[in-house]
Amino acid sequence: AGTIDAPEVYVRRSHSGAMLEIRSRRFPGRGLVRTYADVTAYFDAQQAVRNSEAEIRALLDAFPGYIVVDDAQTAYTYVNARTAALMGRERDDVVGRTISEVHGTERAAMILAQVERARGGEPVTVETEYPATAHRPHTWLQVTHAVNADPATGRCDHYACGIDISE
Repeated sequence: AGTIDAPEVYVRRSHSGAMLEIRSRRFPGRGLVRTYADVTAYFDAQQAVRNSEAEIRALLDAFPGYIVVDDAQTAYTYVNARTAALMGRERDDVVGRTISEVHGTERAAMILAQVERARGGEPVTVETEYPATAHRPHTWLQVTHAVNADPATGRCDHYACGIDISE
């Protein structure tokens, strides 16, 4: 007799459109037990999260100010296009790098001091100067720093939102 060649666990869409997780367990002596679980709700929830994240990113990208998010290790996890342009970099050249790598030690020390103040639980608003360079005019920003610590996951993120107050 032939054998069934299938992975131990896989997911497929049924004729009705449901997503089924199929698990196969082989037993000695040519036995096989296969179980099916409807995991449609799980896949729908994952898609809803992806859609929500895309919507939030679009909203943040459309914001006329400057937005950054960095993690507990001070690595940028998000910058909007306006912020990357202010830094004279592409987003991909900022995300994943630390504040020190992007700004240098002197400016990073100033930013990190503001973040530390925000760890006290209240947002911190400061005025920050960006001297003129070949890619931007002399710019002043009003920047608000906030820190969010999630007790359930232990994740701690720093958010900074800025508006141009140069005029």
